[in-house]
Amino acid sequence: MSEIYIKRLTAPEYHNKNWLHSSAGGYNNCIRITSDGECIPNCVGYAWGRWRELLGYNHKLSRSNAEDWYWNNDGYQRGASPRLGAVMCWKKGVVGYGGDGAGHVAVVESIGTNGEITVSASDYGSSRFYIRKYHPPYTNSEPGLDFMGFIYPPIDFIDHKVVKPMCNLTIYRGEDRNETAEIVRNATNKYKYVNVSGKSIIDGLSSTFLARKYNASIIFDYSIEKKDALFQVGGDIDYNSNIKILTGDDRYLTNFEVLKHALGDEKRILVISGAQYIDGISAAATGLPILLVEDFVHFYQLDFLSRKKGLEFIIVGSIDVVNSIVAKQLAEIGKVMRIEGRNRYETSAEVAKYFFPNTSKITLVDNEVDGLVASQLEDGPILIVNNNNLEYSKEYLKNKNITKAVVVGGLSDYIANEVISK
Repeated sequence: MSEIYIKRLTAPEYHNKNWLHSSAGGYNNCIRITSDGECIPNCVGYAWGRWRELLGYNHKLSRSNAEDWYWNNDGYQRGASPRLGAVMCWKKGVVGYGGDGAGHVAVVESIGTNGEITVSASDYGSSRFYIRKYHPPYTNSEPGLDFMGFIYPPIDFIDHKVVKPMCNLTIYRGEDRNETAEIVRNATNKYKYVNVSGKSIIDGLSSTFLARKYNASIIFDYSIEKKDALFQVGGDIDYNSNIKILTGDDRYLTNFEVLKHALGDEKRILVISGAQYIDGISAAATGLPILLVEDFVHFYQLDFLSRKKGLEFIIVGSIDVVNSIVAKQLAEIGKVMRIEGRNRYETSAEVAKYFFPNTSKITLVDNEVDGLVASQLEDGPILIVNNNNLEYSKEYLKNKNITKAVVVGGLSDYIANEVISK
């Protein structure tokens, strides 16, 4: 099966989970390089993360020295000719003996008709990211290193095709989550804000209704001056001001404080898993209040909500995400319905179908952090997409005339244009 190859010709944004160590909340288990968990600058950490980005799952490439990769028993095919996404491997001296050098790895991003290849890579102790070109034969491509060959990805990638999008993209993208949040803040002209910790995205999700109600933006703790804050939601933020603080001992109690403060006469409530909350990102585009639940609804939540009349609970996610016990508990105090899909991408499209059946505007993201920031745009549904899961969003957009498409964060422009192609 072939898939469109999305080139990476720019550096990964900071704290992208593909290049963030697992101990810091990322996917990467190569050597942790920086104090905040980055696995780059380092060629091994970069190449491992690039495959994680391309494949969408944790693969079997080595995490040891670069020169050990080519002979590692990982089950992937090898060869002397480049392919898109292949890992290019070099050794230094004797393989397995780090005392004479550790070798190098890079990832093939493009292949010219004359055999020239463009690779992306990183260097330990120096370049976080760089692009370099090599010409065949590749035997002397890196001075002082011996070229070994290419490790081929388990997907047959093909170069991108020309697409005809329904409209031009509006792009809000910064170097990291904080800069992206500020760009969105400026675009919406919402100069008051709700401040949440960059360490707790789930508290930010609880804040989306609060921000919408007070016409404010959600900003991560250390990104802008504190004087414009209306609320602080959650902990891990040091403040010496008199803003309203809504926080609890855990995510559920923090969410409860937000609900108590902001719910008012609102009748519809989104029910989101506090453990698997990615489905809530798409639902946050509605601006409705959110109830975070575990495998059951806490007594304090039920006691508060039972005093409200005419409530309608909209569970977002399958029964594996928000179970039947929760549904039964809520059915005793209000109406209950469920919106679900087989994965986050289909659930995202199902949320859009229900709440935005006739939209001409959409917002596209590929992760929960950017989705959280995007919830303040009020530009139609938030669709979560990646290169391997476009079909759900494209089906939803069939027969729609999209006049505005917004990309927030690191989603590839090419993927976004593919989603809105005719």
